[in-house]
Amino acid sequence: IEDWDTEACFGTHVSVTSEIGGIKIINVDKLQDGVIRFEYVAGTQLVRYANELEKTLDNIASLLGASRKDIDKRINSLLEAYNRIREENTFMKKKIMNSILNNIVENALITPGGIKYYIMDLDEYPETLASEILRTLHKNIADILLIFIKNIDSKTRLEISVPREIRDKVNALTLINKLRDQVPLKGGGKSDHAIAVIEVNKNKLIEVLEKILKMY
Repeated sequence: IEDWDTEACFGTHVSVTSEIGGIKIINVDKLQDGVIRFEYVAGTQLVRYANELEKTLDNIASLLGASRKDIDKRINSLLEAYNRIREENTFMKKKIMNSILNNIVENALITPGGIKYYIMDLDEYPETLASEILRTLHKNIADILLIFIKNIDSKTRLEISVPREIRDKVNALTLINKLRDQVPLKGGGKSDHAIAVIEVNKNKLIEVLEKILKMY
């Protein structure tokens, strides 16, 4: 095809294009500026392609519990329900976060040296929500040392977050090292944030943490 593609002629030759039968373009890719690739099926392969689409539609209809002709209606209905649930989920997450923030502010403990701290057990929260709780608290708590614990099999995962306002009084990595002197652990971090996996259960870990914090 002059000025279009010098490689258009390949495969089986035909005398006239009507011998090919139907042609269906199934994909178009822009490879680079001025170069576009068309993928198509033709002849008997077009019938095979159509049959595969029919089977796919039947499978989708079965999964949706709808007839083939009602697939689009069923999908629209599911999308509307999904959007409602997502809005409700967002609303409930905000309520949970506000409740957690208020609880931390109201119930934070204080070390002999006046450092506020809060030890939070994340086991009661789903993993995805626990991750969101961590991110939210890191951003919104300004003057409370946050210590998060979570069971992992027979071990305990520990995460320490030190807000900017108290970094001159407490160091997350120092806390990890003090813990290392008393319990077996693997971990590390920086002055404002540290993570460790500790080979004791969370009750024992809390007991050790509180003894260390009494020195601050």
